[in-house]
This record gives sequence, structure tokens and C-alpha cells, in this order.
Amino acid sequence: SNLSLALKKDEKVFSSKLGDPKKIAEEVNYWIEEVAKEASIELKDLNRIYVTVGPGSYTGERIGLTIAKTFYVLNNSIEIYVASTLKVMSYGLKECYVLLDAKNKAYFFSHYKEGEKLTEEVRIEHEELINSIKKDIPIAILTTQASLKEGFEGYEIKEVDLLNNLISSESYFELSTSPLSIKASYLRGKNERN
Repeated sequence: SNLSLALKKDEKVFSSKLGDPKKIAEEVNYWIEEVAKEASIELKDLNRIYVTVGPGSYTGERIGLTIAKTFYVLNNSIEIYVASTLKVMSYGLKECYVLLDAKNKAYFFSHYKEGEKLTEEVRIEHEELINSIKKDIPIAILTTQASLKEGFEGYEIKEVDLLNNLISSESYFELSTSPLSIKASYLRGKNERN
């Protein structure tokens, strides 16, 4: 679980990744200030925020959304753009299955073609997934989750750097008309209680 921050000013990107999930909530404000300082801007001058809504680490998604909503409350002229994490992961690939580790041999999964979702985003168990995908369509996984390659021998695996995709995929995001109502996407498995 990690949180990626990027700030774009005059087409130049300033970024940081926070990796320790136990410290993200404690350190995120510091890292936001550091990235802004590096870009020589004041936080009050932000005009757009792009944030993924999941699926993924539910805590991570809530932290990202809380940051975006807080900036909006402090300055309601800020535009908040949202996208699915899986959609952002598919950026740059003509067609692919997208997998995120959902723990316990399960995945957050969808099938995308040129940014269009072909199947609903679901949480799926490994065996069910293997029985429902074709070997001729690549599987996109995060570079930080390379261990997911195990169990997918014979499939073409494309490792995706989420931060690079976040920076490059602005067209995949949609402007929220109600930023304070944005919710994280939390997908449960068939055998989990709500």
C-alpha cells in the first residue's frame, strides 16, 4: 500500500511516493508541503486535483479523497477529478486485464480496451479469474506488486508504474460535480459480509 503525490506546474511534474502504510496518514501533510515547495507554489494556488477512488487499499483511497475534499472545502474553486484506479492502470495499453492484489489469493479485476471498461470491476478469487481470462490479452499489474506474476505463467504480464500513469492519463479522469460526495470504491468478495 502506498500513496503517490504529483504536482504539475507548467508541464513540469514534481512527485513523491509514500510507501509505509503505517506512516502515510502521519506524513502526508509534510510530503504535500515538500512537493509544493519544490515546485515553488503555494497550496492556495492549486486549481485542480486528480484522485483515484479505488479499488485498492481502502485506507489509502480514503486518505487521498480526504485530502482532495479538504482542499475543496478550503477553496471551493478547486476542480476535483476522479477515476478508477484500475482504469488509470490500463492507460497506455490497447487492451488488457487489470489486476490489483486484494489479499488472500484474490484480486481487484477488470478488462479495459483503450480506456473503456469492458467488464465491471470486481473482487475475484484466483481460480475463478484463471478460468475466465484468455492468454492472448495482457495482464497489467503494478510494478510494486510484481509477486502477482506467480500463478500467471504463460500470460503476458505488463508492469505498470501507477505514478507515471496518474501523470499521463488526465483524459481518463472525470470532473466531479459534487466533490464532497465522492466515495471510495470498496469491492467485497462473494464470501465476505458487507
